[in-house]
Amino acid sequence: MHSGLFDRLHPVWQRTGFWAGWTWALFPYAIFFSADFIWVTTLTTLLLSLIFLAALRLEDAPRGAYWCGFSALTDPIVLTVAPALALWMRYRVHRQGLRWVRSAMGTAIVFAAVVLPWFVRNYRTFHTVIPFRDNIGLELYTGNNGDTWHFAPGGFHPSDTDREWKEFQQAGETGYMDHKKQQAMDYIAKHPGGFAWLSIRRAIYMWTSFWSFSPRYLAAEQLDPPNIFLCTTLTVLALIGLRRAFRLSLSLAAPFAIALFWFPVVYYFTHPAEYFRRPMDPIFVVLAVYAVVNFRQRDTSTLETVRREEEDLLLVS
Repeated sequence: MHSGLFDRLHPVWQRTGFWAGWTWALFPYAIFFSADFIWVTTLTTLLLSLIFLAALRLEDAPRGAYWCGFSALTDPIVLTVAPALALWMRYRVHRQGLRWVRSAMGTAIVFAAVVLPWFVRNYRTFHTVIPFRDNIGLELYTGNNGDTWHFAPGGFHPSDTDREWKEFQQAGETGYMDHKKQQAMDYIAKHPGGFAWLSIRRAIYMWTSFWSFSPRYLAAEQLDPPNIFLCTTLTVLALIGLRRAFRLSLSLAAPFAIALFWFPVVYYFTHPAEYFRRPMDPIFVVLAVYAVVNFRQRDTSTLETVRREEEDLLLVS
């Protein structure tokens, strides 16, 4: 189990946890979005953190399934991370020679029990299968329509334009979403090169907050210059911390890597927003603080001990 590994790494993670806690208390994004923006972002941040904690501690898998189901109903974006984390958990259990089939079945049952009532509700309401939400077509259309001056240009959502709102009322929710998806796919098919370049720009934005320095864009996003500096610095430090974590322990570093690299993928193809990365901020903060706090401390003896234990573990079964 991971609890023993946490104990062996106690001096390393105690320093990191102490300073990460203080950093989070004063973290600009956590303060700003909690006070200024009412949406599910803050709750999703908490729930994703609980799922991540369950992935680090294998014995919490059933509890993690509950949080995963509840999180998916709150914001389905967690499903970009949760399945990969679950597979990693099962792999670790298997490599340790522990029973995992019964635990995996229990996890699946708990997850299904949490989300199934919502699936039934959607089918009874819309007379079609809608697992969580039906707005993927709209999200594709918002980011892939030919207007690229902003990462999420206005005028393409029924909440901010009369044209789209009238179409929504006339076509109904499912008809409207299907039409938006078709429009987005038509645009992508006609502009494959433009779509590829846009996807790269969106990926850059998710990691740095940079979109454009055009006068029109900066007039709309006046805080972007300092935001780019803060976001990019946090990303660089987090990647340094992730590299050091891999040198220390594969078991602990892999979940961090899964979360960092899987979470934003869907936004590369739809569209990003300034608050979309916020659920990942606790992981960025922990890794960045780990890079800074342990910059001059190599923890050589701990590193060698953990490496030997990792190598022995991979020889099991």
